[in-house]
Amino acid sequence: MTVLLLCLVVVCVTSLAVLFALALAMRRRLVRSPAVFPCTVRVLHGAVPRLPTTPPGRSFRARWAHDVIVLHRGFLLPRVQPLPVRTAEHVIEAAGAAAGSRLGAGAVQLRLRLDDDAVVAIAAPAWAYELLAGPFLATAAHGQPPGVTERRGR
Repeated sequence: MTVLLLCLVVVCVTSLAVLFALALAMRRRLVRSPAVFPCTVRVLHGAVPRLPTTPPGRSFRARWAHDVIVLHRGFLLPRVQPLPVRTAEHVIEAAGAAAGSRLGAGAVQLRLRLDDDAVVAIAAPAWAYELLAGPFLATAAHGQPPGVTERRGR
């Protein structure tokens, strides 16, 4: 009986270690992807499930897939939230102090109108200026902040 219990504990601990290693590998691959950037997201108008309406918003890792911004959150229980975007509302502008505190000095934000007419504000670090623009590169062409050239290495 004791041997059986010991074997069961070993199998459970090994399974948890493998699960943790897989989650770590998936997270590392996501973070190291050159098309992924950290951001905060909040809803300005309308309602989007699982997104806050108050600043500074919720932290995500984001990437563009055509005209859909895909938000990634979580480590052991990763969650993916796609937001289909109709258009960019304005040009990329300086983010507010609340978003900037999480994303560093010079953080920028872009307002996006979603397919369901909700409007979200996505703030990102200054180095992710072009990644934030995604398929709306015309918004990045207007008023690019000085000194923003390339993504910093990690």
